[in-house]
Amino acid sequence: RGIKAVIENQDILIGSAETLLNQEIKLPDIDYTGRAIWVAVGGDVKGIIVIRDIMLAEMQHLADTIHSFGIEKVILATGDNEEQEAKRVAEYINADEYYFNNTPEDKTALVKKHQASGKVAMVGDGVNDAPALAAANVGIAIGGHKNVNLAITSSDIVILGHDAKDLIKILQLSQKMGGIIQQNYAWPWALIVLVWHWRHSVFLIRFLPLYYTTLVQFSWSLMLAACTLLILKIHLLSPYSEKWMPGPGIN
Repeated sequence: RGIKAVIENQDILIGSAETLLNQEIKLPDIDYTGRAIWVAVGGDVKGIIVIRDIMLAEMQHLADTIHSFGIEKVILATGDNEEQEAKRVAEYINADEYYFNNTPEDKTALVKKHQASGKVAMVGDGVNDAPALAAANVGIAIGGHKNVNLAITSSDIVILGHDAKDLIKILQLSQKMGGIIQQNYAWPWALIVLVWHWRHSVFLIRFLPLYYTTLVQFSWSLMLAACTLLILKIHLLSPYSEKWMPGPGIN
């Protein structure tokens, strides 16, 4: 929450508003937008450093794109202690809810709270958000290059960079893979039904040699392999291009 030092016999305190108030240091009434870091010398405020998140264009209305995949709610939970900054970011991405001043324990509790009504995916830093990522049904670590081993341990999916568009690509890939998995079930069963129909419709098939069943099994395996190889043909459109048309929701 802050740092404290003694320089030339003067107490120097740098930290959040809460940190200074806990030390009974009075804060001046200053208007600002962003996260404030206060600097106090000898018990008096001498300065303020205001930090604001840079809002990238592709982040605007990000929650709307996520909703298009059938995800019901997008929640922003941040450790920042300034509500106005959390609200600004939440409104920019169009999140359904936002929480600020959250510790790792608070985020974990938030995940467990929403798990009572459904499955929860947690997206966060692979280091600071590790407990919440591990508690979620699906943990997605962004910036996993900071500590790859920890990110892999606590998460199901690791994004090495910091690009939010990678999250949309994961949703696209999951949706398309789900379709391929369904095909892997549908086509072999269709083959079984077809063979069963032939066996009971054509008298001669009942007297075919044993290798006939082996041929059917081989055809089944070949069909599964062909369906699985379709994943190599998946083309991920940019979620911000005019051609991007989200499909039905995913499970």
